[in-house]
Amino acid sequence: MNNQPRGLAIKIIIGGLALWLAGAPVAQAAATAARAASEPAVLTVIAASAFVRATPDNNGAVMGAVFKGNQITVLGRNLQSSWLLVDTPKFGTNTWVAAIIGTLSVDVATVPVVASAISVGSVPAAAPAKEASTAVQEGKIAQPAIFLRAAPATDSKRVQLMAKDAIVTAVGRSADSLWLQVTTKGGKNLLWVLARFVELPGSVTALPQIGTAKVAAAATPAAAATPAAAVAAAPAATAAAPAAAAPAKIRTGSFELGGQVANFSYPDLMRQTGMTWVKRQVRWAPGAAAAGQAGLVTDAHGKGFKILLSVLGDPQHTAPAFYAEYAVFVGGLAALGADGIEVWNEMNLPREWQAGTISPVAYTEMLRQAHGAIKAANANTLVISGAPSPTGYFGGCGPQGCDDAPYIAGMLAAGGLNYVDCIGVHYNEGIMPPAATSGDPRGSSGHYTRYYQGMVNQYRAASGQSRPLCFTEIGYLSGQEWGTVPAAFLWRAPYNNTVAEHAQYLADAVRLARRQGNVRLMIIFNMDFTYWADDPQAGFAMVRPTGDCPACTAVQQAMAGG
Repeated sequence: MNNQPRGLAIKIIIGGLALWLAGAPVAQAAATAARAASEPAVLTVIAASAFVRATPDNNGAVMGAVFKGNQITVLGRNLQSSWLLVDTPKFGTNTWVAAIIGTLSVDVATVPVVASAISVGSVPAAAPAKEASTAVQEGKIAQPAIFLRAAPATDSKRVQLMAKDAIVTAVGRSADSLWLQVTTKGGKNLLWVLARFVELPGSVTALPQIGTAKVAAAATPAAAATPAAAVAAAPAATAAAPAAAAPAKIRTGSFELGGQVANFSYPDLMRQTGMTWVKRQVRWAPGAAAAGQAGLVTDAHGKGFKILLSVLGDPQHTAPAFYAEYAVFVGGLAALGADGIEVWNEMNLPREWQAGTISPVAYTEMLRQAHGAIKAANANTLVISGAPSPTGYFGGCGPQGCDDAPYIAGMLAAGGLNYVDCIGVHYNEGIMPPAATSGDPRGSSGHYTRYYQGMVNQYRAASGQSRPLCFTEIGYLSGQEWGTVPAAFLWRAPYNNTVAEHAQYLADAVRLARRQGNVRLMIIFNMDFTYWADDPQAGFAMVRPTGDCPACTAVQQAMAGG
């Protein structure tokens, strides 16, 4: 998934003199070009599902959907290579998919650039398949555990849970073709389901339209926190994919942006968004050698990114006897060229630090030794204190667990400021606009951890504003595509944030950080995670399960000063 096939195909015009001069190498290049010309480009879908659209943008009419593992013949691309013209048997040859939903069998540069309004006959391809003539199509659910709903909106009543491969009969569609009206075997009700979750034999547009565009617009509800947020959220939900626009000029000053990745599959998209850093987690254990992580550093630098390595280990290895070996390891990472190192992770919790020994003073000693080794190996490596988990659960600080405020206070009282360039911060439970400092509907609504600005204020005050903050994780969870989130992560029914809010809040946090000048580095959690179960990491992802990335557009605008 992280290694896209690459080709060397180029168009070569060879005269007799050139062939005589070049000899065998030219002949080999010509053979490569001929092979590329005869072998069609194929996109293998890696996203769970994605829409097929009539035009190369997120506002294009939905023609249908493709699913993970599907292989699609590619006929062309837009100028920015962010959308691909594809030949789909069900939907014809004049349809488009976002390039980031899959991996291409050839170098994208070898795919011809075509206009968005291209006619079917202007590219060498088979005639488009005819749309289904019937107004009813029998399809099957293509994703696990999908709810059928009472109306074409993700916040409408959930009526019936459907398993993967369950059969439904599609009898109509919403005006924007995002939703299907369906019946089930033996069922009498007309229900609704997102079209991308259903595999149909024909085009969605072949189904009769039910209702008006006004009804379908409810499918992506606007932000409900405040009227201003609702107005601002709307463009993020419908904006074109960021790669479809010319990259904006990024003005960062001392503030820099990055993303945490699972597979680092979207470096171009990250770059266009305004990111210059990538974060990877590294697990250390006694006996581990830093050289084993060299590939992470070279990969990031080869793609033009600085790399932050968050180095953690198992709780049983947090005893003082292990500090020296840990320090040697992180020093080795600095010597390899790591641009930033976060020393451990959420060490105020027993899942990350040995229960019964949790102590900000003990951690400060680990930090001291790690800082010395890192700076000795590479004075330019940014040293970031491990970000504690933001919480008020423990009601104070003790060896079994510690709230983050007293933990930070204890670390700084033990001299921690002497061993950091930046104070690490995590924030990933937000359901309010970043500028808010009140109004959270949950219990303890006044607690600072509920709010982005509350976290900034708390941590800056604790440090006496003597060190900048580095958000090594900041994220907003949206389960809109799934219709819910796991109970342990449900902070506001039905799925915390809409996709529009997810995009808007990330962008607004970037704007605040740039304007206020107290954040040195912000790492968005996350860019490309796909895991969705007990820990809904995919719900935090900027690249959504559809392959779209509305947050990329919103954050790009924020980084450009918009």
